[in-house]
Amino acid sequence: MPELPAPSPASPAVAAAPRPAPSSPADPIAIEIVSAQVAFLAETVVFDLEIYVANAASQAAEGLRPALALISAGPDQDRWRAAFHAGPPPQNQGGPVDIAAGGRVRLPARLTLRREQLHVVTHGGRPMFVAMLLCDLRWRGGLSLHRFAADFLLGTAGQGARPGPIWLDRPAPPALATIRYAPPQS
Repeated sequence: MPELPAPSPASPAVAAAPRPAPSSPADPIAIEIVSAQVAFLAETVVFDLEIYVANAASQAAEGLRPALALISAGPDQDRWRAAFHAGPPPQNQGGPVDIAAGGRVRLPARLTLRREQLHVVTHGGRPMFVAMLLCDLRWRGGLSLHRFAADFLLGTAGQGARPGPIWLDRPAPPALATIRYAPPQS
């Protein structure tokens, strides 16, 4: 399989497109994945994402530092999610960037998972997995520090409301479906 070109260094850019609605009325920030693609390499699975972050608050989000991580959905996913979001600020994926009140920025990202990190499930003798994108945003607003987290499942389209599995015995799908992940309530 051919090697993918190295990602071009792209800084966040202000976008003029309409901004997504917040995930809930109380959310100060909205995260939308507008494009998600996957490529299979010999030792890794590469995800190219185009993410938009919108500021629904009435004040600017200053010095926003996005941290993104990719995991393979599986039995330990909620424990890994909790550790990612509860820990110290993870490594930034770009930033810092300022978002005016009502503004929006584009955050392109390339993330990889090593094949041994995949939680592969076999169905009918065929290997598959589902990916999970973890997003942790931190910024200043006035004199306060703020934090927002959102996580997304990434998989194949056409499986109803939830993304379906990514099959490892087929060519990579041309585009992925995404949905915001909500952990089960205990």
